[in-house]
Amino acid sequence: MTPSPMTVLGCGELADIVAGRLRLGSMPPLGGRWEPVGALATACEEVRAGSLFWALESAGQGAHRLEEAFIRGATGAVLAGRPATPFDGAFLIEVDDATEALCRWARSRRTSYEGAVVLCDRQLPACAIQAMLNDELPADSADQLAEIRIIEDAALSLVRKFPSQVAVLPAAVDGFRNFDEISDLCCPDLVCIYALSDDEEASGTTRAGRRDQATGSCEPGDMSPLAADNLVLVNPRRKEVRLSNNRTWGARQIGSESFELDGDVLPIGEAQLPLGLACWGIAKATGMPFDSIADRLQGCRAQRVTPLKTT
Repeated sequence: MTPSPMTVLGCGELADIVAGRLRLGSMPPLGGRWEPVGALATACEEVRAGSLFWALESAGQGAHRLEEAFIRGATGAVLAGRPATPFDGAFLIEVDDATEALCRWARSRRTSYEGAVVLCDRQLPACAIQAMLNDELPADSADQLAEIRIIEDAALSLVRKFPSQVAVLPAAVDGFRNFDEISDLCCPDLVCIYALSDDEEASGTTRAGRRDQATGSCEPGDMSPLAADNLVLVNPRRKEVRLSNNRTWGARQIGSESFELDGDVLPIGEAQLPLGLACWGIAKATGMPFDSIADRLQGCRAQRVTPLKTT
């Protein structure tokens, strides 16, 4: 998969995407309606010089926070509710619903991203998985990997910068709370689940079956071949990886810090096995070559990445 090049988004373009109304300060920003959109912040405490402040609070609170955001250096803001006036040199996009507008932007970003999107069980080390699967990561990748529990979390993850090849989004897929709504927005190529029992595997497989059609019908044209394999089940207890087409591979320990899996060597110890199995399964499902991933796995052997099993 070849990712699309990142382009600079102008405030006028963003207003069109989110069906908003663009207002410029009495002294407009230098770029006018092409003024670049800065880093996204949803709380005033996150605002830095050049930020885009997105007021997700209620209309009254959002308007109250708007002035503070501009004082902190925001060059733009998105606000629902009553009309407001942007500071000089800044812009404001007025929308009917701030969350729906954010989801519109997220859908646009998802459609233009040609890499693979993986919804990863929070019990797997999502940050480490993303680092192993990509040659390079965006500077804000750590912010991007906040756990997804509600639709706003999913939208925020999608509008932040993606890495070049695979975007791993940690979701609360255990129990599948809000999963359908989040999955519909993220349109994942894969769902990677940490399963330690037959019941967990059966539940994951059932859910994957419901996602097959949606996964294969997303806008990016290169997703459809993945529809049959859109679930990766990782079972560290049995040292197995299973895809949703019921193909299963077992890992065999061949040294104190290495496992063999379908002819590939995972240069990891027991503590890193969940990470290694997840990376191998995602690579298998997406057709990524495993050699470079194995090299990065070898470099993280000293790091303990065993996921925490929660109830």
